[in-house]
Amino acid sequence: IVEGTGEEPAPVMVAAMEADHGTVLKSLKGALAAAQTAEDEGTVALVSERIGAEEKAQWMLLVSK
Repeated sequence: IVEGTGEEPAPVMVAAMEADHGTVLKSLKGALAAAQTAEDEGTVALVSERIGAEEKAQWMLLVSK
């Protein structure tokens, strides 16, 4: 995830944010796998919920391009 300058055109900012959500999702999916391996159902539920929110945000950015 790279910090923008705030001077980029809006389409570039949206594309960067969509990519950043993809980066977060990759990390969350790794955490989900680890929680499932550890049979930590509380963490599985928490991370699964967060994945859903990130996927929704990423989708909204993707369709706004």
